[in-house]
Amino acid sequence: MDKKSLKNNILTFFLFLVASALFLAFCTHCSFLYPFCEQVDALCFHTVGKAILHGKVLYRDIYEHKGLYLYLIYALGYLIDRNRFIGVYLMEVLFSAGFMYYSYRIMRLFLENELFCKVSVVLSSVILFTSVNFQTGGYAEEYCCVFFAWILYLVLRYFRTREIEMIPAGDAVMIGVLSAVLFWIKYTLLGITAGIVVYLVIYYLSRKRGFELLRAAGLFLVGFFAGSLPALLYFCLNHAFADLWHVYFYNLLVEYSEETASVTGLSNLLTYFGYGDYAFFLFTDAFLMAVFIICAFSKSFSGIGKSATNALCAMFLGSILFLAYGIIYYCCYQVIVVYSFLCFGWIYLYLIGEEILKEGLSAVCRKASDFLRRYGVSIGIGLGIIAAFLFAIDALDNGYRMILMVIYTLILVATGEWIKEKTAKNTKLERYFLRYLPHALLYVGLHLYETKLEIALIYFSPDLWRCGIVIAVLVLLIFDMAEDGDALKERIRKIRIREGVVLPLVLLASTVYCYFFSGSASFVLAPMESTVQYKLGEYIKASGIEDPDIIGYDSIDVGLYAYLGIDPKEKYFGYYQLRIDEIIAEKERYMREGIPDYIFSVESLSEERLYNNYHLATSAQLPINAKNPVGVAILLYERNDIQPRHK
Repeated sequence: MDKKSLKNNILTFFLFLVASALFLAFCTHCSFLYPFCEQVDALCFHTVGKAILHGKVLYRDIYEHKGLYLYLIYALGYLIDRNRFIGVYLMEVLFSAGFMYYSYRIMRLFLENELFCKVSVVLSSVILFTSVNFQTGGYAEEYCCVFFAWILYLVLRYFRTREIEMIPAGDAVMIGVLSAVLFWIKYTLLGITAGIVVYLVIYYLSRKRGFELLRAAGLFLVGFFAGSLPALLYFCLNHAFADLWHVYFYNLLVEYSEETASVTGLSNLLTYFGYGDYAFFLFTDAFLMAVFIICAFSKSFSGIGKSATNALCAMFLGSILFLAYGIIYYCCYQVIVVYSFLCFGWIYLYLIGEEILKEGLSAVCRKASDFLRRYGVSIGIGLGIIAAFLFAIDALDNGYRMILMVIYTLILVATGEWIKEKTAKNTKLERYFLRYLPHALLYVGLHLYETKLEIALIYFSPDLWRCGIVIAVLVLLIFDMAEDGDALKERIRKIRIREGVVLPLVLLASTVYCYFFSGSASFVLAPMESTVQYKLGEYIKASGIEDPDIIGYDSIDVGLYAYLGIDPKEKYFGYYQLRIDEIIAEKERYMREGIPDYIFSVESLSEERLYNNYHLATSAQLPINAKNPVGVAILLYERNDIQPRHK
């Protein structure tokens, strides 16, 4: 790499670093704009990372079932800032910038337009950070995105260039190292790379190159061992291999699989995509992914390269199959890693744009318009019937919402066509204004309805309404461009785009969007006194206990350990999805013997349930926002012999 390319790459990474810092300032609760982190998973990872730094051994002394490297990331964040979560925020910024950088490098393999690639990556990151999948950040999947995108880049670079007969040795080793990092963060995510592994095996064997396949596999294993060495040394030096096997492998592979068997499978993936509160966010990335899939198999876009396309599709389909098999209904954060494929949707959109410039916008849109006018209603009815069928067999919860969306999307399209007919004598500008005004007002009104009034009704989903509006507007735009597209195309040709102007405007607009659509705008710059951690933490401080013993009954972590600056005393300090008899029995012993000083819970517990050792001391409500429209309350139970100290 020459000095010019190196300088350009550094500047590009710095751009993404700035973009990531701006967007995450509003989209993650670890940001300096929020008084305290409210994301229970991030709080739990932070607690465990801090405990590891203070000498506790993972799995042996403190129980949590993610991988060691995830907790080390949070431990590093704690070292940067011991009082708040600024260090964790900086780690999120760094990892997200890396994800954006490798997404950009992937796009540059196929496109020469640097500005388009940069803008596309920025917009893709906004889609990710404001999606319901991201959920105010902090999940393990967020940190895995950069490694997954890096692997994608190394594989596609080989299939794109094909200057040598096999994947370079350095790349094969690096893929092994990156896979090891994924393995020691959350090894179930390695299933997402299964598609490319299968494709590589078929690719080499079909060309009778078994030796090259074995060589690549050997180099991969060398890299995997190198990436795993720090973790292996950690558990070896702490004599915790038995605990590693029991918690990280046996419990997850056996106990967890049996526990979640009734709530996994394809039907849950369908349920997830049909859930009203997720639909609008999923539409944006699903649209890009649909463009990618359709175009990937189209002969019109063969410039991507057959081998690269096949490898790409294998990885994407492998990811979808993995999610279809393993997703749990409410664990939508697992989908975060699939956002690595968003950049390919932009690639094909760019190629479509090139095709439009060759053939003419009107000609391309006329084909799409004729298709929609001829089959649009039939497609809508067909989707409604499929949703009704899946709903009837309990494979798609809230299927009635999908049926309603199909109905009012068709109504919105028909309304737009009716307005166009009635305004035929108006000027073109007036016609367009009146045609799209009702849709714009409805869209804005629904956003105000949800985020300003903070009302959530069970049988009405604003997100699905917005999704229907976007689909209707896209259909109407295709109809309009079929008539006026060529005139618009000529105007676009005359526009001179400058990177120094476009990028700042895109960053500014995206940051504003993140503020309004992060779901936590009302919580920005809120006082510390408004947080659950302050209210419950100050109550505990008033007890006079310098180092209180606290456990969670049905919540992972609510931030009391971080606020009070303490570590958990008990191995099983929180609530786990793994309902293992050993864990349940041990936590029952804690309560029966009155070991913890305090117990926090979401569920209301009777004194009998707590063996008459505890009483309800106080409670605090989590902030009401788009992520928490109900306003869940955290209850704090105090051991009876501590009560007099508050009087």
